[in-house]
Amino acid sequence: CKPHKRNYQILICIDDSQSMRENGAGRLALESLCILSTALNKLEVGTMGVLSFGQDITLLHALQEPFNDERGSFVCSQFTFDQKETKYQDLLATVINVLSNNDATWHNIQQQIQQFNMRIYNEKEEEEEEEEEE
Repeated sequence: CKPHKRNYQILICIDDSQSMRENGAGRLALESLCILSTALNKLEVGTMGVLSFGQDITLLHALQEPFNDERGSFVCSQFTFDQKETKYQDLLATVINVLSNNDATWHNIQQQIQQFNMRIYNEKEEEEEEEEEE
């Protein structure tokens, strides 16, 4: 196993709510995950994790584990797209927790590893939440 040329930690977060299924976005999200994971593995960018979020938040693939076809099939099989609500604050707290637990300290991680978070979700749902708040 040769070392990665880059050392990014990529956490892909996919909305598992009903609105993703109702809008036909669930299948598209899983197809996007497959394309992204294949590309990221070929580019050897570092480690990749996958979270599902909605009413519940589940780490489906940890950053420390290699992501291969078998893991990809398992991850995709865990999505139901039937969660009734989306808890964005819990999602952000979980993302911070997952990323901060992977090396010595959060400060150290920020200095040594560039991290980013990809969220695949239904934009319409977020717009509806904003309208409710007004």
